[in-house]
Amino acid sequence: MQDIATQLRDAAEVYRCWARTPAEHSHRDVAAEHRTICDRAIARDVPGVVEALSRHINITTRLLLDDYEQREGAPEQGPGSSPG
Repeated sequence: MQDIATQLRDAAEVYRCWARTPAEHSHRDVAAEHRTICDRAIARDVPGVVEALSRHINITTRLLLDDYEQREGAPEQGPGSSPG
């Protein structure tokens, strides 16, 4: 289970870093989200863990999709092109 969790965390980190810069996470306390997940797991609060983990994954997914949509909708700025 630890190996699977490590692999999932590593994969998620790659996508997170690919999609966003650290400044764009300033509104989000990821450490607190992780603490909540851990605290609920240690307390054996299965519904609480499921809820906290689902919320964490859904927020991350929404942020990634929002970034993707913004990039796809924005005109590309190639060499020699002038903004706006």
